[in-house]
Amino acid sequence: MKKIELARPLDITPRRAGIKSKIRGVKTETQLQWTREKLNTYGQVSRNDALRNYITRLGARINDLKNEGLEIEGHFEKTDHGKDYIYQVKPRGQLTLI
Repeated sequence: MKKIELARPLDITPRRAGIKSKIRGVKTETQLQWTREKLNTYGQVSRNDALRNYITRLGARINDLKNEGLEIEGHFEKTDHGKDYIYQVKPRGQLTLI
């Protein structure tokens, strides 16, 4: 197999979870902070809302929050454009922001 030389090294660092973003509405929050903020403010977060903010792995962020001890449940809900998956905090108290 022939080795290909690159003009500059490839940047293969992960760019999704935990990396600060300045894209459309996410500002300088991490994905986990954005998700925690939505759950704290509205009590729920939808998959479509996360996708609009370039968060494609909302389930992984929800799992991170569950591992921190939060009780979160999810269900499908009908919308005007089909279905959306909604995650809601089980009533227990306020979330703390980091």
